Amino acid sequence: MRHTGMKEVHKINYGKKREGKMIRKQTKLWKTANGSRIRICDMEDSHLENAISFLDKYKVMKEAYLIRSGYEALVFLRGEMAIDCVERDLLSLEFYGLEPCEVHPLYKNLLLDQERRKKMNKEKDTTQNDKNANSPILGFFIAGVQHHQMHKILDGLDEGGYFQLVAEPTNKFDPNAVRIECSDVMCGYVPKKFSSEVAGLIEIGTKLECVIERLDKKAKPWEQCFVHIMEVEDA
Repeated sequence: MRHTGMKEVHKINYGKKREGKMIRKQTKLWKTANGSRIRICDMEDSHLENAISFLDKYKVMKEAYLIRSGYEALVFLRGEMAIDCVERDLLSLEFYGLEPCEVHPLYKNLLLDQERRKKMNKEKDTTQNDKNANSPILGFFIAGVQHHQMHKILDGLDEGGYFQLVAEPTNKFDPNAVRIECSDVMCGYVPKKFSSEVAGLIEIGTKLECVIERLDKKAKPWEQCFVHIMEVEDA
């Protein structure tokens, strides 16, 4: 089996100035089937996976060959020290296999870059999920604070704290009214211009959280507490 990537290891130096000095960085190059050279970090994912798959198979073949050769050598060896040495090597091969550098000089570099990409993709997926889940839907100052009881619990509130949202369909002024409560204390309402949207989400069973984003206890009552409402996805 022939693979041009296994012929040789190439290095390329990239320089950059730092405080008047040239810092040299060595980047190892992988030789492709057509003879061109490419930095491992610039390889396409499929190219990287194919190279690793090839070396994985080569590693298995080489280990099998060495183990077979070792057992064949035991038949002809004389002397306890020589036999013990070969047996130790065989035991190591059978349990641990070859080190990446014993397979190919760039095998370890390829594996490290594979892990780096997996980590980056995982972080990217996590970031995207965080953007999609728990994303704020609305933000507003709580309405009607001056007419209710939030002042009684104001000292115990902190940014990042939570309120409860309670639909109030029997409200004679707004059938879409949604109360904002904290520990059974009536604090105010979702502003009327947003109430139909929030009430609709509650009605269809959407899980919502009302989170304190900004809190200014010295401001006027209707400007003390700015909250945002988030849709929460089930884990």
